[in-house]
Amino acid sequence: MKIKHIISPLIVCMILCSCKPSFDLMDVDLNTTNVNDVIQGVKYKSYKMDGKLYKVTSSEDIVRMNGVVLKDQVQDSTRQNHVWFEYDTIINKIKNYQLVYYTKKDKPRVVLKELEKRMGKPQYRYFNNSVYGDVEGYDDVEGVVWENKESKIFYLLKYINWGEENIRELRLLVAPKSILNSDDDFVFSGRPFYCWKDYIKQREESEDKDYTYQQFIQDMGGSCRDHSR
Repeated sequence: MKIKHIISPLIVCMILCSCKPSFDLMDVDLNTTNVNDVIQGVKYKSYKMDGKLYKVTSSEDIVRMNGVVLKDQVQDSTRQNHVWFEYDTIINKIKNYQLVYYTKKDKPRVVLKELEKRMGKPQYRYFNNSVYGDVEGYDDVEGVVWENKESKIFYLLKYINWGEENIRELRLLVAPKSILNSDDDFVFSGRPFYCWKDYIKQREESEDKDYTYQQFIQDMGGSCRDHSR
């Protein structure tokens, strides 16, 4: 009888551990989720750049989107899938995160499809096959934006096709609305997202909550109309 009393709690503990839900990037609650809870038990590196703190990991336990594990598809050690978590320096809460994902050019766009399943159709899409002019290695850049008006969270997805190497690089930044004030090169320096930033400002100035991006294109015209859908 004593043996049963000893073994029983161990079995219960094993069952509880095996039922622990796996991590998913879509479940990160910005300014609430603790970065240390996320990276606990996985390999990661810490960085400090321009006064900002980051934890970066390539673990398949973390590089997951809507239940799908984003496995490495490119046999190149310099191009591993990974996530950057920027976090608060005092309470360690995640402020934003950026997913970097590499696939072969002809592979299905897994991340885009999973985001559409979870978020619906994006509010903004950008297409331009020659945005970098004659710069060798760049082709077919695409920008996609989802806006969660309730949580005021933006999902900014950017594709770059490396033509000669047959590789597609994806960068997904998930950040609060305050990112609109950013001068970060990745986010708003040139295309594809500067039109979206201008649209949000115009929408707020108009005080019309139903002011659509399509209306903005008609009002402003120019390059935004040429490359956006």
